[in-house]
Amino acid sequence: MADLIEVARSLSPYGVKGWIRVAPETDEELLLECTKWWFRGPRDAEPRPLEVEGVKPHGKGLIAKWKGCESPEEAQNWKGTILIDREDFPPLPEGEFWDEDLIGCRVVNKEGEELGTVETLETNGVQSLLAVKGAKRHLIPLIPEYVLDIDLDSELIQVEWHADWS
Repeated sequence: MADLIEVARSLSPYGVKGWIRVAPETDEELLLECTKWWFRGPRDAEPRPLEVEGVKPHGKGLIAKWKGCESPEEAQNWKGTILIDREDFPPLPEGEFWDEDLIGCRVVNKEGEELGTVETLETNGVQSLLAVKGAKRHLIPLIPEYVLDIDLDSELIQVEWHADWS
């Protein structure tokens, strides 16, 4: 079974040729590089594959076109969730990672205190933040000053962060 990861939402029609506005929930780069998409609408029990014909940046998001969507009226029926199989993610250079790779990792400060588990990534408009859920919720900036080491094999992130900080 495919390991489908939610990566975006399809929102509304764009133009008259069946293009659709897409709001990425991850790196835009992933959606631009990987065009093996899956779609799950609000009434769909199971996702279905999409044959993407085009995707490009537009404004603060993307617009996309896929087979079977030729008009704004048809595009209205394609509001839902866009997913990508984890195996289809393009490889990254050594030391880089996809945001999705961090979800579920344990977070420990350099004193050895376990702060919790990465629940999601958020943004404050300037940088990405690790949203860590534990005894307390922490929003840790994903920058070298605070994130000391990311070991994806062990699913462990070491941070410069005190347990009493938010």
